[in-house]
Amino acid sequence: MTLNIVGVLYLISGLWCALNVEVSAHYLGFGLSSDFAKSEFLSVYGGLQLGLAVSMLIGARVAHLRQGVLFMAMLVSCVLFATRVASIWVYSDSVLDRSIWFFLLLEGSIALALTVSYARLTRRAQ
Repeated sequence: MTLNIVGVLYLISGLWCALNVEVSAHYLGFGLSSDFAKSEFLSVYGGLQLGLAVSMLIGARVAHLRQGVLFMAMLVSCVLFATRVASIWVYSDSVLDRSIWFFLLLEGSIALALTVSYARLTRRAQ
């Protein structure tokens, strides 16, 4: 269930970034000054999120892939959350932007949910 929910969230975000490159980049504070910059944003923000979404949605449906996909999703989410915390520490003025707190809470919640789901799945498998 958790892989489905997180997969759908990544699907929505990835599609938003891929289909609205300039709007989504502007929302995140990026100034895309060239076609290369737009291509990079589309690939990294759109493509990477879509790839994560597809892997999670497939892993949620294919039993023999589930544990591995859940482990990968948990690791990616925990590293993302840790990086978010570090970025707030390094760029202390970012605390003034309300969006940073939304992303911190969202990414932390996702990391926690995936960690709990992985722990439950591995306990059941033993």
